[in-house]
Amino acid sequence: MILINNIISNRTSLENLIHNSLTKSIIRTHQRCAFLGNSAEEPDFIADLTLNWTQELHTILKLILHPKLQIGLASVYCHQKPIVDFGQAKNPELGDILFVFKYTDLYGKTTINSLLLQVKKTSRQNFKISSNELHQLELYTKWPKFKYLRANALNGKTIDIHPKCVTQGARYLLIDPDPFLTLGLDGTFAFGCAIPDNLISIYSDFTNEILNFLMFATGRTISDKASITEDWSKMIWDLLSISKNKMTRRKNAGLGRFPRKTSINFDGCCFLNTENYNSYYSDIRNEFNESGGDNYIDNNDNYRIDDNGGGVSTIMIEINENE
Repeated sequence: MILINNIISNRTSLENLIHNSLTKSIIRTHQRCAFLGNSAEEPDFIADLTLNWTQELHTILKLILHPKLQIGLASVYCHQKPIVDFGQAKNPELGDILFVFKYTDLYGKTTINSLLLQVKKTSRQNFKISSNELHQLELYTKWPKFKYLRANALNGKTIDIHPKCVTQGARYLLIDPDPFLTLGLDGTFAFGCAIPDNLISIYSDFTNEILNFLMFATGRTISDKASITEDWSKMIWDLLSISKNKMTRRKNAGLGRFPRKTSINFDGCCFLNTENYNSYYSDIRNEFNESGGDNYIDNNDNYRIDDNGGGVSTIMIEINENE
């Protein structure tokens, strides 16, 4: 596979560039929130990752990876998250950020990877899950049969994921909110990944997780939409569908264009650069082109999110091998 060999041979450069871009994301988030007179919270970090950092990631991949690889990236920020009901007193969020990677080789064979992340803002690299978060932990460790709530047209639909244990496709993403982490001080980590467990401990920084995800060394592969055979694939395509619907309602590009708005106002804003091939977002790309391209802005200060319209913030990378 051209991509895997290319990542291995350029890993150091990719690690440095992606790490620096993630550090910039932290700085941007703190600066924007300070401008508004607020402290940075989880939705603020997620908004910058999905609307600004993705643009830098696309540039990095285009710069470093083989010229025979066509690289597209689409992302959308969803402020209100879908929740699921599996009979607990409190219903957990399904996730905060969904990464999907679609790779098509020269012969047209497509492989799709997925990684669902639950974000936690913390300065601790090791800690015990609090009692008020055990319902979320149960979802990610036991995957009980559940039904969607606050998920648009998916409300009431049942999902039954197997096996009933921790999966490579679901992780915690820990974000250190300390602005001094950019100085490289001991005990700071910016973004780190952890396996869902009662005792949380970072096993990988986010940069390595992203590169391993692109190499299919982490994450959980899914079936093509036309040949779904199990409920993990069904869930991922469900989440893609509701986040895509958000894009059609709010075709906004770039968090940096909205310095005077809080993250709730970015719901449905997106970044899109899919190049000229058959993308999952081809129809959205065509709408963008008709309305002025990626720089089309809808400055609707009175925008309100729908109570039943939650979605998972999504980052989808599509890479094609090209002759």
